[in-house]
Amino acid sequence: MTAPPPDRPPPRGWLAAVLCFAMARHAGALGGGFTVDDYPTIVNHPGVTGALADVFRLDWFGRPFAETVGTYRPVVTLVFWTAHRLGGGHAWVFHAGNLLAYGALLAAFHALLGRLAGASLGPRARLITLALAGSLALHVDVVPSASSLCELLAALFSTLALLAASSPREGARMPVLAGLCLVLAMFSKESALPMAVLAPALAWRHAPQRRAWTVSAVSLASLALVVGFRAGRLPLSVSKGWAVHNTLIGRGPFDRLLGAAEAATHYVQHVFAPIDLVYDYGYAAIVPGPGLTARAGVGIVLFAAILAWMIAALARRRPEGELLLGLGASYVTASHLLLPASAFLADRWFFFPSLWLTASLALPVARLASLAPRRARVAALAALALAAVEATVGATGALVWRDDATLAAYSVQARPAAMAPRLLTAAAASWQGRDEDAAWGLLAAAAIYRRFPAPVPDDAVPAEWEARPALSRVHALRTKLGEADFARVREDAMSQALAREYQGALRVLASLR
Repeated sequence: MTAPPPDRPPPRGWLAAVLCFAMARHAGALGGGFTVDDYPTIVNHPGVTGALADVFRLDWFGRPFAETVGTYRPVVTLVFWTAHRLGGGHAWVFHAGNLLAYGALLAAFHALLGRLAGASLGPRARLITLALAGSLALHVDVVPSASSLCELLAALFSTLALLAASSPREGARMPVLAGLCLVLAMFSKESALPMAVLAPALAWRHAPQRRAWTVSAVSLASLALVVGFRAGRLPLSVSKGWAVHNTLIGRGPFDRLLGAAEAATHYVQHVFAPIDLVYDYGYAAIVPGPGLTARAGVGIVLFAAILAWMIAALARRRPEGELLLGLGASYVTASHLLLPASAFLADRWFFFPSLWLTASLALPVARLASLAPRRARVAALAALALAAVEATVGATGALVWRDDATLAAYSVQARPAAMAPRLLTAAAASWQGRDEDAAWGLLAAAAIYRRFPAPVPDDAVPAEWEARPALSRVHALRTKLGEADFARVREDAMSQALAREYQGALRVLASLR
């Protein structure tokens, strides 16, 4: 068999073209406004709109430290403070910032992939891998959301920290840069904390021994600084009230771990088959079943396979071992393997891990493709075809982020059993003075929550009902539930309307006797 031709570098400018392609598919968000968490974190945050000191005195949602649940992201809030003054508070400025951060992240990850994969992934293969990773439709749950800059910056600074930590250069400059980037990443989002462990791990494999010791010391100091500050100033709690968005909260450890394995199968599925994405926090529609379900079994096999692959690759010094370490470090804080990690089960938690997963899979594919030129062409064309499909889905999804009403309407149709889109429907309708629709959103959410913690079928509150007038929907729900259950759902909805100060919706609900 003749040796395959060398992988010549692609012409200059191809990297820029791939980055522009990845950013352009989210450009539809530039015409959108603020949605969901953009209001507490940007529009109404005293630190963004007011004094600079409040950027550092208040938490992510603009609350004093004593009232926070541990979300302190001053790096991102400072960027918002700057953007607000440069752009007069217009939404497009914040969306443009997300596009730039996304492009910078992909460029940095491309450089890191070159460092870790080396000759195992040639220049053209690395560029195709980046094109596929940058086209993933799952990323539309992050990039078009202005407040998701926290996710983007945490991933960007983490990648830069890993690049600096694994640099073969001598001297103290790279370790210091790695430590600084780690602090910036961890104060952008809490999910970056494991990167302070991954950085020295990569340093020991790529840098001289003396440098590796320095990186380890600096990384440990950075982690201690952030954890010490958070432990002293930020009370961290996991409230069972969050179970409206995440049914794993409140379950026992064993059942939670089975549920985490089941949830992971959804995330991996949506990386390469984005057929039912919900473009907001509404993937609370992932309600892991109790016990060892079929998906939980698949998830356990998936975890075991990835762990075995990683150990074998590290032992053989194959680069996918390090990429799989990155996959684990970027996912573990949201995996629920350690503790109930967040209020939500949402695809956005797999945003950064999806880059590592794509890169890890690219290596064995490239290794097989290198055995024959024809096989290499087929693999490249297949990857580019998948990228085109993913990019089309993502470009369409970016348009959904116009406002809360548009976002909620789409999400309800996609996943009618999710509570978050129903509550978002109520919020948007109440803001617009559509009191009957606001009341309906609260009723639908309450009807779904009454089934907790059992999985909720899509026909519990069918999406087809949304085409009916609001009062007709209410009548259909009353008939489906029966008078006794409907009365309890109405009381729960009234409690929510009172707590959220939806006075018009409260009056409508009170009239439904």
